[in-house]
Amino acid sequence: MVVHNGAVVAEWGDIAAKTELASVRKSLLSALIGIAVERKELELSRTIGSLGIDDNEPSLTPEEKTATVRDLLQSRSGVCHAALTKLMQRQTRAQRATATGLARSGTNWDFNTLGDL
Repeated sequence: MVVHNGAVVAEWGDIAAKTELASVRKSLLSALIGIAVERKELELSRTIGSLGIDDNEPSLTPEEKTATVRDLLQSRSGVCHAALTKLMQRQTRAQRATATGLARSGTNWDFNTLGDL
């Protein structure tokens, strides 16, 4: 079903049937970010620091604020959020210590942040 401004634009199949979906948020966010990039409303190279993105205390580190929109899309911001388990915090910090640059965050922090752009 496609709804625009409260009006049904198109529908097909059994619209009353429940459908289980998983991980659809990432696909939708990627599509919406792509539209914003196409319209030149957002650049993938923008850092989260330049966009004014931060987090609750403890705030993001200067290094974490260098992550780009592209890093968020690739789940490679390297943000080590305080809500992570101790094991995840250690893994993320260890990954960031490597020479590969920003590490895979291993959480949904990146996609949660993309939803706020």
